[in-house]
Amino acid sequence: MWTWRLLGLAFVVVALGALGADFFNKTQSGEFRLSSLSESWFAISPGTFASAQHLLRDNLPDNAVAWVVEPVFMAPSALLFAMPALICLWLGFRRRKQKDGLARIFYHRKR
Repeated sequence: MWTWRLLGLAFVVVALGALGADFFNKTQSGEFRLSSLSESWFAISPGTFASAQHLLRDNLPDNAVAWVVEPVFMAPSALLFAMPALICLWLGFRRRKQKDGLARIFYHRKR
């Protein structure tokens, strides 16, 4: 369970970092706009972004690129990292069902 929590917290840090970069850009330009995943990725590493684009366009059908990949690249990066953060944190903090019968006797979890 702690691995889900740690992974969720890492996603939260990245999502907050993307949101903080967007707020910093607001002070520079005067208008608030959420940056897309492609803008954020290109700002961090243009070479890997270009190679990922070529890899996806060469190996996927054109319809998959147009209907799946491009909308993901155009989605706000803070939102794209916040969604897996919520899922991972939910998985990390949910309670397990208590075992019934003999399984409860032989299953002893340290707390």
